[in-house]
Amino acid sequence: MNFSSFATKDSANLVDAERLSRAKPVLFLHIPKTGGSSFLTVLGNVFGERRVRRLRRAEEMAQAQIDRIISGEIQDIDCLVGHFPIHAFAKCLDTFRPFTILRDPVDRVMSLFRFLKSAPHSEIERLGLPESFGFDDFIESRVPENHAQTRNMMCRMLCGDAEISDPSAAAFWQPRDPGALVDQALATLRGIDFGLVEDMQSTQTLLQHAWATKFNLGEYRKNATGTPGAEWTARNIQRIVDLNTLDVALYHEAKVLFYTRVRNDSALGRKPTSLPMLRVQPGQEISVNDIPGRRGFHEFEPGGGFAWLAANQTVLIGFLTPPKIPQRFDIESPLRNSSSLPTPGVEG
Repeated sequence: MNFSSFATKDSANLVDAERLSRAKPVLFLHIPKTGGSSFLTVLGNVFGERRVRRLRRAEEMAQAQIDRIISGEIQDIDCLVGHFPIHAFAKCLDTFRPFTILRDPVDRVMSLFRFLKSAPHSEIERLGLPESFGFDDFIESRVPENHAQTRNMMCRMLCGDAEISDPSAAAFWQPRDPGALVDQALATLRGIDFGLVEDMQSTQTLLQHAWATKFNLGEYRKNATGTPGAEWTARNIQRIVDLNTLDVALYHEAKVLFYTRVRNDSALGRKPTSLPMLRVQPGQEISVNDIPGRRGFHEFEPGGGFAWLAANQTVLIGFLTPPKIPQRFDIESPLRNSSSLPTPGVEG
């Protein structure tokens, strides 16, 4: 879906989509298998995909690359997303509004197992797992990536200790002071916004306060990785608990903090900040992925250049136009050539 304004190019106030009062960009610390991939739809709708920078590959998340983005590209970003630990931003955390999502440790590890069972052969081979690996192969793996993700991953990413994420360090394999890691991770959570996979409704409520959004963040869709299977045995659950005692402790304490914030939004201790708002630029086509604060869309599909409308939801787009200048907007749909669908329009 694309939008065109038919105002003249000589109209006043020719500006792109921008912040009325620019806030710090959001830093989404995406802990693996905590529903973050689904939450990206929400982020794209809130900020517009063009201003959501997602780092996927390991080389993109190297410290030098992160430093380069902060020094040279931060002005073009409203949200930075990646599987990076918080220590990578130790020198510049105040530049961002950090945010993360937590999940029950047993559910998180089980979800990772189901996810890998459906992964392509090349990924299984990269992770050093047998072709038809079972739960024992998965949970006992000494490949660093597997080891970290199945052993206290939430604490690893939030404690601020670089050695815990470095396979060449002894502390990666055997933390020196496990209790201190929980305390450090909990201290991180006290200073940032966070949510729980198990209560996304309350998570969205807190974000509406922290980000001052007037738009419903309900586009979140739980990203299931398959139904529970034979791996859900008492023995396997106990093994996960034994290997993730730090995350279990962190999650227990984090839930107390989370529901304190839910009961009292003022516990966030910050004034709400303003969201981006689209200012219409007369005479220019605007792609849906450039529209911040939109509501009622699925995730933008770069290959097709469109975003599907969500079923049973009202689609809302907020925008500002120059004063006293009438606007007409043509909405271009992938289905506009269908004989059963008229070409819609919006008057502004």
